[in-house]
Amino acid sequence: MIKKGFKALNGIVRGVKRKIKNRDKTGNRKVLVVFIVCVITCSFLSRAASAILTPYIETVSPSTQPIEHIVVMDGWVMAGREQQIYVQGGFLVDEIYVSEKDHIEPGTALLKYNVNTLEEEYAEKGQQLHLCELQRADNWRNRSDFDQAKIDVEAYETLITEQEDYIYGLENEIEQERQEREEAIAYEVEKLTILNLSFQNQLTRQMEQAEINYYNDLIMSNNMRLQQLQTESMLLQNFEASGNKDELLRIAESDLELLQTELSNVKADLAVAESGILGEIDVYRLNTEIEDLKNRMDEIDLLVAADGIVYSDMEGEIVAVNITAGGYSTDTAAFAVADSVSGFYISADATEEDVKYISAGARVEVMLSDSQEMCSVSSIDYDIKDNVYRIRIEPEGDVYLPGMKVVLKFTSKSSEQGYSIPIEAVRSDRNGAFILIVVYRKGILGEEMVAGRVPVKIQDSNASYAVVSGGLSGKEQVITSSTKPVEAGDTVRYRE
Repeated sequence: MIKKGFKALNGIVRGVKRKIKNRDKTGNRKVLVVFIVCVITCSFLSRAASAILTPYIETVSPSTQPIEHIVVMDGWVMAGREQQIYVQGGFLVDEIYVSEKDHIEPGTALLKYNVNTLEEEYAEKGQQLHLCELQRADNWRNRSDFDQAKIDVEAYETLITEQEDYIYGLENEIEQERQEREEAIAYEVEKLTILNLSFQNQLTRQMEQAEINYYNDLIMSNNMRLQQLQTESMLLQNFEASGNKDELLRIAESDLELLQTELSNVKADLAVAESGILGEIDVYRLNTEIEDLKNRMDEIDLLVAADGIVYSDMEGEIVAVNITAGGYSTDTAAFAVADSVSGFYISADATEEDVKYISAGARVEVMLSDSQEMCSVSSIDYDIKDNVYRIRIEPEGDVYLPGMKVVLKFTSKSSEQGYSIPIEAVRSDRNGAFILIVVYRKGILGEEMVAGRVPVKIQDSNASYAVVSGGLSGKEQVITSSTKPVEAGDTVRYRE
């Protein structure tokens, strides 16, 4: 293009020279010619430089067509109803006879346990059971001893109470006799004292010597009796009751001591028996352990009789095998079996961003390795435990089997209102999103194209397009690409 410009410039210069030759060749005309040539030359040089520096652009017109959102994810074919097969846990597995997608029926051999380890565990469980039964027998015996000791304690306490009452009665009788004797002595002392006073009064009167001697003998005799009573009164603290009451009291007190000793011994036996009695929770645990051991031994016994082989009791397709040969079985489900009669469905896990473009009832393209079909989304449920959305799809063909992996393609149209433009046309800076469009303005050399800035708001977008709103009429030419960076106000031109 530059070469063409210089050729045109040379043609103009030659034409001007020819015209000037036909005129008067004066000095002024020479100056005019030089000026005109310089102006034309500078103009062409400016346009040539502008052509070199000005970026070339490509544009599109905004469209009102809605954009599409496409979500692709993996899904899995699930049985409408699955049943779990559980096996006894803790046994060494020698062989697994089935695998995924196998059809099984009642009586199908599933796996084989190691018989030697079964027999070893049977013996071990037998020893544990024997120890538990001994512990339970000890507990029963301690309970029986405790109950008997309680009865004995109550019996001895009753006997001791009766013996104490008997002793109390004897002591009261003996004390009563002592008090009676003490009162009798006091009465007799008082009586003798009064007699002596009376006799001494008699001696004060005139009497013969024989009579005096008589009264003196009586006084002397009374005094001797008073001394005897005084001695007897002093001995009352060791009073012996009449008959054999004192002996009976000694025997009763000795028997009471023996009863109290026996009571102490029985209470000691009661404490020992009580310490060996299990609490209710411990008894429950012990009985449960005994039952578990018996059940375990019965299970092992049946397995040994079947040569360690476990057979199926249901019909269906094996969906999953969760047990391996050479390892030990667990209490979790060893096999998952699909019931083909209940049909199939496709399950997929989606994120919160994915489900924005998926809804119940929407159509989805289900793709297998060699086929594809359109199906419907039947439900979308949030699983709070796994923090995912479970999508359930109802297949419409008959090429599915449990456990198959499929590719799901969801397509939805945006509902946002606005103009659709290529995503690469949308720019942004600290002032927000904007686009550049072609605008025209007059310059020194005539009308020229420049980039104009139009602020927009992004309503929706996908990987290729964005729906925007703002100051657009739909007739603009939106700049999508350029050979050089373009800013608002820059001169631009289309590719030729």
